[in-house]
Amino acid sequence: MANATINEMLGDGFGKRLEVAAQAHAAPTERTPELVELDRILEHELLTMVYQPIVSLLDDSVVGYEALARGPVQSALGEPAAMFGTAARYGRLKALDIACQTQAIVQARAVVTTSGHALFVNVEPELALDAAFGRCTESLASLQNLLTGVDSACPVVLEFSDMYRYDSPAELLHLVTWARAMGFRIAIDDVGIDSAALALLPLLEPDVIKLSRGLLHSPAEAELGHVVSVVRAQAERTGAAVVSTGIESIRDREFALALGATHAQGYAIGLPTELTAAPVRIRSLEPVRASYPERAASPFQLVADRGEVRTGPRRVIHALSKELERQAVRQGDACVLASFDLGSSFGRSTRRRFESLADSCRFVSAIGPNVPVTPGLGVYGGSVAPGSAIASEWGLVVLAPHFSAALLGRPVDQVDGERHYKFALTYDRDIATRAARLMLAHMDIDAI
Repeated sequence: MANATINEMLGDGFGKRLEVAAQAHAAPTERTPELVELDRILEHELLTMVYQPIVSLLDDSVVGYEALARGPVQSALGEPAAMFGTAARYGRLKALDIACQTQAIVQARAVVTTSGHALFVNVEPELALDAAFGRCTESLASLQNLLTGVDSACPVVLEFSDMYRYDSPAELLHLVTWARAMGFRIAIDDVGIDSAALALLPLLEPDVIKLSRGLLHSPAEAELGHVVSVVRAQAERTGAAVVSTGIESIRDREFALALGATHAQGYAIGLPTELTAAPVRIRSLEPVRASYPERAASPFQLVADRGEVRTGPRRVIHALSKELERQAVRQGDACVLASFDLGSSFGRSTRRRFESLADSCRFVSAIGPNVPVTPGLGVYGGSVAPGSAIASEWGLVVLAPHFSAALLGRPVDQVDGERHYKFALTYDRDIATRAARLMLAHMDIDAI
């Protein structure tokens, strides 16, 4: 059996949900045998959770376990793909996800609370967003239950797949910030060659980056080198654990080490089994050096507080911003975020320029009092309240894996008929990242 098939059958678990959910349409109402069986599993709590170890490549110590769901052995829905596919078709995905979360902690709590191992739990992003935005008390209660009876010595890691809506960083940033405040750690799964998550790693700052198993199977050298370089840079900045998944041979393990992985998961590491006991912990899973939550009132305040502000005419600001835009296009995997002050317009030429940026960059946004609700094709953002902290500021932030810059300003007086700004240009990644988060916080998420 091919490696991909083995992993698909038993190693993906929750990950299969995202594929089948994307294909699901209106849920049928007829009581088919598979729906009857799914309801029986949910009603009688017949899920079995198996736990696959994640080990440190430094000394092979187990740092945590990923919870994976299985149906009853003799059931037609015993395999995860069949069970989650049925749940997606019949509108039971949320109910199944909550049941899996419940059983993940029920069947592991006695072990992890004494061993101190991290527990990785796959979460349907829609359910997590419902909880984060206060849209569903049931979803919130389910996630809160994961933290009941555990403490920071045995962290609970919420695992999100890279496949989910990475064109909405404002929504994702809110979710990640909320989850951290709740006490969770964050893992981004399936990060690989076609991964939009690469561009967003600086904004999300996950505790764990799980590499796609496809990286083990001879992608093009240039693409492979790009992924490894981006992930390594992020891990070096924040201390994130890099987990290579799908390890099924000694060769895979050696290649994972070459990729820069710090941890590994797969059949050659350990099979998914019921968790009745755990080895004595040798090495803990450390949290990242994350830079949020943000306390500054606005992006310009970040640089103004550092005393790095100068004054110049509008044409200097425009020249610098266009150069940063050119840098963003050269980078390719860049996020570009812009804010326009009350006195600035978002006219046709600016719209076309930002649409062109969106053709080359991973994510482009524009916000401001005079920015239309739909700033442009492929451009996110929209209007902000004239009285908000950011309404009186002009800014442009470029965040790429190996390049970062922020041009932040506030208009002052006019001199000889030309508007002047207090402004600062910085290539400090920390300042640029924090400014980007502040801009995202002012985006109208409901309009995304």
